[in-house]
Amino acid sequence: MVRSLWTGLLATLCILLYSAVEADAQFTFTALDGLPTAQTTAEGSLGSDAELVLVGAPGSFEYQGFNLSFDLASGESNVWGYVFRSASSGDLVTLMVVRLFAYQAFELGSVPFPIPDNLITTLDYSGTYANSNSMVGRLQNDTAFQKYRGDLPEAKPQFVSFSQLLNADSLNLPNGFPVGQGTWTISFGGSEDSTMTCFVASKTGEAFCRRVYGIGTSSVADERGNNVSMQVSPNPAGGVVRVSITGYNLSELNNCRLLLFNSKGEVVSDLTSSLQASRDGKAEFSVDGIPSGSYHCILVGSSVRQEVGIIVVE
Repeated sequence: MVRSLWTGLLATLCILLYSAVEADAQFTFTALDGLPTAQTTAEGSLGSDAELVLVGAPGSFEYQGFNLSFDLASGESNVWGYVFRSASSGDLVTLMVVRLFAYQAFELGSVPFPIPDNLITTLDYSGTYANSNSMVGRLQNDTAFQKYRGDLPEAKPQFVSFSQLLNADSLNLPNGFPVGQGTWTISFGGSEDSTMTCFVASKTGEAFCRRVYGIGTSSVADERGNNVSMQVSPNPAGGVVRVSITGYNLSELNNCRLLLFNSKGEVVSDLTSSLQASRDGKAEFSVDGIPSGSYHCILVGSSVRQEVGIIVVE
């Protein structure tokens, strides 16, 4: 719902910009760079008790010749949206800030549909990773993010947002992920075979990326044109889990390692002996005692690399 909110507002913003300035006169900037201009404008509209509740940017949005996009390398965008709430009246105002010859804020009025619960909670943006450039620097060190970008280098996020977490319990975040602080959410859409959503805690720097495959399987064509795949069942995982690998011959698998990694890139379990003992491309292991969260099962050899995400639940 929040994503559709911004899509409509961005179209309006592009119409305003089209008559104001050429597209190449826009400059990119970080989320907190545009905040002072937005804050001043919000206070003029709502009063001195205007509080920031959400920051967002489009991952990639084109309209009337303008390309509004978020740069995953620098953490900058050529437009940022800010939602403010009056602590006394509860009224909201939505602003878009661009940097032309100076920072300019465009007020786009109240949002004409129900507001998510997190938009009544003041956003804490005092953390080390609260600015978008620091956030992407942290995200680039996450192994799941690196893998996704390596597989799909052209994939662009649909939307980037920063707020107190919305309905944290429904997100199936791993135990221990902090929810009492401003959190970045970066959502990638349906690129190739999978989607991914990443979360970065703005104060403590925890990062968690969940990649979801369309059919719960990592499947690609190898250099010989054979269809090779790796599937985990059940997934989400509990109790005993089976990994099934197809498309490789036995000699190839005998020279491979099968490893389970956590979101920090640490090896949690070496499944190689189970794979080689089965002689049919299958391995079994128990997740009992493994903390709930996001993991990656990786098959790797001299000319082999397959990976599938696993969500471990208690």
